[in-house]
Amino acid sequence: MNEMKIEKIGFALLFIALVCLLTSCSVMGDNMKIFKESDETIADKTFERLVNAINSKNVLQIKSMFSNTIQGNGNLEEESYKLFEFIQGDIASYSSSSEMGVGTDIKSENGKSKKEIQSTFWIKTTKSIYYLAVKECVKNEFDNSDIGLLSIYIIKAQDWDKDYVYRGDGKWSRGVNIDVA
Repeated sequence: MNEMKIEKIGFALLFIALVCLLTSCSVMGDNMKIFKESDETIADKTFERLVNAINSKNVLQIKSMFSNTIQGNGNLEEESYKLFEFIQGDIASYSSSSEMGVGTDIKSENGKSKKEIQSTFWIKTTKSIYYLAVKECVKNEFDNSDIGLLSIYIIKAQDWDKDYVYRGDGKWSRGVNIDVA
């Protein structure tokens, strides 16, 4: 009889723990999603939105992907138009972040955190192949206006002769950086 009682108590405790775990994740919502979604998934979703904006030559869509801090930069629209001009041909295919590489920087201090993802991709058009490096802030409890794209670097594959993955110039200058090695 005692075993059955202990079994019921154990089941009840397991059930309560499971309910608490599930409800705490839904209560925290998007804050938990950032840490549950893989960095590759986040990077790929952002890059797909970027490719769609490039395909449609939608400056406003590209601008809206950047953090509010960078959107205030008066050159962002001009940089976007230059990006459209730089990419020759129609986009035929592109990589996933897992093919080229993903890195993450996480900063935690005084109970606040910041998460940035750097990812690299290739785009193949009907005329050329390009390498892109993207830096995105997905969480910033220090400065919410910095959430969004921070940097885009692009170069023609033929102009990148290094034996490692393209990451721009390593400075992660904010905005759209074209033909920078």
